[in-house]
Amino acid sequence: MFLTDAVVSPAGTGFVSTGGATRSLYGISADGYLPSWFLTLSRTRIPKWSLITIAVLGALYLLPFPTWQSIVSFTTVGRVLTYMVIGGIAVQALRRTAPPELPRSFKLWAMPVLAPIATLAASLVIYWSGFGTVSKFFLAAFVGGLPIYFGYYAYKRLNVRLPISLTLGGLIDAVGIALSFSYFYGLTKGGLKVYNDLGLLVYVIVTVVLIYVSMAVLYRLGSDYLRREFRAGVWLPTYMIVITILSYYGSFGLHKVISFPIDTVIAAIVTLIFHYWAVYSAFRTKAIDQVIGEMKK
Repeated sequence: MFLTDAVVSPAGTGFVSTGGATRSLYGISADGYLPSWFLTLSRTRIPKWSLITIAVLGALYLLPFPTWQSIVSFTTVGRVLTYMVIGGIAVQALRRTAPPELPRSFKLWAMPVLAPIATLAASLVIYWSGFGTVSKFFLAAFVGGLPIYFGYYAYKRLNVRLPISLTLGGLIDAVGIALSFSYFYGLTKGGLKVYNDLGLLVYVIVTVVLIYVSMAVLYRLGSDYLRREFRAGVWLPTYMIVITILSYYGSFGLHKVISFPIDTVIAAIVTLIFHYWAVYSAFRTKAIDQVIGEMKK
C-alpha cells in the first residue's frame, strides 16, 4: 500500500512538471536560444521534440541520485532558484522599468518590502540545503546550462559558426568545469565528505575564468543591446559562485569556519546585495515596448 502510494502521490506533480518543462524548452527556443526544431508541434499541438527531450533528461536525471531525499533536495534548490529569479527580483524590476501608467490587473501591495523578503526566503532555502546539494546543482547549471547558452548564443546571435561556438561554449567550458569539480570531489575522499580548501580554490578559479572569459568574448562581439543583456544578467553566475563558497565555509558546509547563525546572517546580507544588483541592472526590454505599443493601438 505504502509503495503504491509512493508512486501514485507524486504522479500529478510529475505530469505538471513535465508539461511545464516542455513549454519552458519551447519558450527558450522561441526566444532564439535553442534550435528551432524544439518548436515543432504534434497533431495535438504539443511541442513533441521538447517533450521527448524532457522525458529523456528526466530519466537520466535519476541516475546520479542514490536516495529519494537527495532527489528532493536537488529539485527543491532548482525550483527555489527559479522562483528567486522570476519572483521578487522580477516584480521589482518590472515595477521599476515599466511605466507607472501601464495598466496592471493586479498590483502587489508593499512591493518594495515584500519583493526582497521573497528573494531572501528563496535564497536561504538554497543555502540551508547544504553544500553538497548547492555545489551539485550549480555544477549542473554551469556544465549543462551556461555552456549550451554560450555556444548557441554565439551561433544564433553573433553569426559564429556552429562547430566553433559549440566547441568554445560546450566543450571547453563544460569539460573544464566538470574536470575541476571532479578534482575537488576526489580530494574530499570521493563524496564531499571532508573539506579540502585547495580543491575548492581550483574549482572556483577554473569556473570563474571559463565563465567570465566566455562572457567577455561574447560581450566583445555582440551588439549594444546584447551587451546590455549581459550586463543585466551577470549577477546570476556571480551569485551562484559566491553562495557556493559561502556554503562551503558555513555551518552547512564541509569546512565549518563560520558558525550558525552568523553564516545565515551573512547569506541574508549577500542575498539582498544581489537582489538590488539584479533589480537595478534590469532595463526596459523590447518586449515591454511591444506591450505598450499594442495597448496604444
